[in-house]
Amino acid sequence: MLVKSIVPANRGSSASFLVSLGVLALMLSASAPSGRAQFSSGSDGTDGALDLTGQTGVVNFNPASFSGDQDALGIYNFTYITIPSGVTLVIKAAENAGGSNPPILVNGPMYFLVSGNVDIEGTIDMSGGPGYAPTAAGNRFPSIPGAGGYPGAVGVNQGTNDSPGGGGPGGTPGCAGGGGPLSGTNLYLRPLIGGSGGNSCYTPASTQGGGGAGGGAIMIASSGTLTLNGLINVSGGVGGGGNAAGGGGGAVLLIANTVQGSGSVNRSGGSSSYSNGVAGLARIEAYTNDFTGTVDYSDTTPLDLDLPGSANGPPPPPSIAVTSVNGTAVNANPFSFPNLNFNSSQSVAIVITAHNIPVGTQPTLYFFSAPNDTKVTAPALQGTLATSTTTVNVVVPAGTSYGYVRATWTL
Repeated sequence: MLVKSIVPANRGSSASFLVSLGVLALMLSASAPSGRAQFSSGSDGTDGALDLTGQTGVVNFNPASFSGDQDALGIYNFTYITIPSGVTLVIKAAENAGGSNPPILVNGPMYFLVSGNVDIEGTIDMSGGPGYAPTAAGNRFPSIPGAGGYPGAVGVNQGTNDSPGGGGPGGTPGCAGGGGPLSGTNLYLRPLIGGSGGNSCYTPASTQGGGGAGGGAIMIASSGTLTLNGLINVSGGVGGGGNAAGGGGGAVLLIANTVQGSGSVNRSGGSSSYSNGVAGLARIEAYTNDFTGTVDYSDTTPLDLDLPGSANGPPPPPSIAVTSVNGTAVNANPFSFPNLNFNSSQSVAIVITAHNIPVGTQPTLYFFSAPNDTKVTAPALQGTLATSTTTVNVVVPAGTSYGYVRATWTL
């Protein structure tokens, strides 16, 4: 029996959580000194300039092109940023997944710290991808989010009355659209979190499409002037058809001494004939705000940056992944869709590894295949909050299966 198991491993496509999040919205800022106040992004310039002058069309943001001292945290230290008109900078969880170009993995929200000026005349595209069309087999994959957002749910198979739901806060199993970046409680966008993926709602009559992915999350902080005459797009992806929901809109936080321009931020939720995604948020913090476009919130004083890894920064993100199947390690890149081929009619050991998920949580492992889907509850995670593991023995369905692991807990 030839079994091919395809198991993704990044936190966006494989980790989700149901938590009662209490966002601490206590922001401390000193009174501005006499004369003109000055804001510093703290950029050390180690990533050089992000200058797309002379380029046209689509440019994919590739983390491997930079060698700054905080890139691993998603923090890029630029000297200045220039995105000319006619240029679209794409920052997504993977570029052209399933296409001819190698996928470019961008995990987590983006923090662009800039020591000089920022000029965005073109487009930054961190929108969520559309859900896949209804199909019982073959291409039942999660939609691709903008960096910092979460994927949509895999489409529900006819006769299978369970869905893992879209990824991220608000992406719970069921029939709702994806949620925005904690939009009900987090007008400060700290921590910086993108949109949740839309869900796929079960019906016994037909197979449903996949949910749209959530929009991404980006902070751009400039020690000089930030000009936005172009577009920053963190909209959620559209539902994939049938009872497939749209993804939630993402988060955009612009911080500088002066913010100006007449551009726009698209943080709309993904559309769907069934359930639309929730809109995201856009916020400006500047001593001088001359921006004439529309944002949700603005503040006349730049607040604390709240960067990953800082003393007052957000906690490390939760993640969960299948790390080996039948003794074979799984490729860590979730969008290369690693193929694991083995012959076994008996159960095989599947090792699940989690980070920053409470010990004792029982993950749920899904296999989407044709004609039937399988759901297995794994034993409780053991270890520490930083790193925990569990092993579950499963008879993998014959043929080609797509694997998905999800952990749900309440704080």
